[in-house]
Amino acid sequence: MNEAVPDAGRPLPRLRELDAVRGLAALAVVFGHLALIFPAVANASRSNGLTALDAVLYSPIDGILDGGSAVIVFFVLSGYVLSLSYRGGRQTYPGFLSRRVARLWLPYIAAVALAMVLATLLGDEIVHAASSWFNARWYGSVGITSVLEHLLLIGHFHDESQYIPVIWTLVIEMRISLIFPILLAALAVFGWRLTVLPAALLTFVAVELATHSSGDFMTLSYIVCFIAGAALADHHEKISALMSRTTSRHRVLLLALALLLFTYDAWMPPHLLPGPLGAVARLEGTRIVLETVSALLFISLARQPGRARAFLRSAIPQYLGRVSYSLYLLHTVVLLTVVHIIDPGNDGLLLALVVPMFLLSLLLADLGQRYVERPAQRLGRRLAARVEGRPPSAAMAAGSAELSGTEAPL
Repeated sequence: MNEAVPDAGRPLPRLRELDAVRGLAALAVVFGHLALIFPAVANASRSNGLTALDAVLYSPIDGILDGGSAVIVFFVLSGYVLSLSYRGGRQTYPGFLSRRVARLWLPYIAAVALAMVLATLLGDEIVHAASSWFNARWYGSVGITSVLEHLLLIGHFHDESQYIPVIWTLVIEMRISLIFPILLAALAVFGWRLTVLPAALLTFVAVELATHSSGDFMTLSYIVCFIAGAALADHHEKISALMSRTTSRHRVLLLALALLLFTYDAWMPPHLLPGPLGAVARLEGTRIVLETVSALLFISLARQPGRARAFLRSAIPQYLGRVSYSLYLLHTVVLLTVVHIIDPGNDGLLLALVVPMFLLSLLLADLGQRYVERPAQRLGRRLAARVEGRPPSAAMAAGSAELSGTEAPL
């Protein structure tokens, strides 16, 4: 490994800029779901011609609404920071899982329980001004099978049956967390080229298997995100040295490239490239790989000293980073509840609800972070200390990476 490894008993420094990257990615997910309430957005098509809406949805501007691409950023961030937590024997596998499960699962269960109660009270009513995407959520009664599937994080959690539309990412996050040490071992033994490149090829194979066999294979398609993030952390010093020799103009160009790759699925016309090249360009695997590259660029630029990092360390991005996981989990609960209760009769009233719903989501996320996430983190550290046979202070040091820049909000 090229980056210096801190002493195992010393907490890792907080990567505050990556907190902000996580927060901004969560914001894209929130904006995307707020937009999907509207039938015009949910039913948008390139065949509508050049309209003001299409100019946003089918251009790089779509990045502010692209929750699917933001998920790739979360996965790469997980690989990056979780790899740091393993350096120098900072934690054991049982300790890692204890912290990881407590950090992710307990806030998730609280959010799902709230969503199920509200869905039972409100969900069967159709909101005619809202989109089909909106009305497909919370429809139908809460059954024991659904409760158990959500409790155990099993099942495919298709959008139509989800109480929280983002939890499919948690299934993937938890599955890959179980094998993450194996991925790190492969990276250490074979090097980044012989791990990242095969993982990228696996993405294409897994997508095909998921399409023609079982949706469970989609988990394999995201392994490349975690491995790429870990490889970036492994080579941070070398990449930082390269970045330090770039000018501010070069970094703006790299940022523009990252934004183009991040929004690739939006702005790339489906028939721009002819023949086999066009067919490859339209593959889901291509999107995942290119967006993984964009996430690597975002992280590299964020960690480089300069104006971008200074902005990411400022108050608002830092606040978004702090509440990002709860915001990710709870914003659709707010959205669905408010629109069901008010039942707006037209687009104008629906539009008027957007800002209040966003502010209410931030408020609920702040409360969730304070009163659910923090206790879950403390419990995770205590459990890790017990399974590792270490005092709680040592467990806190070993687990500090998960609190220092990027427990992905999944």
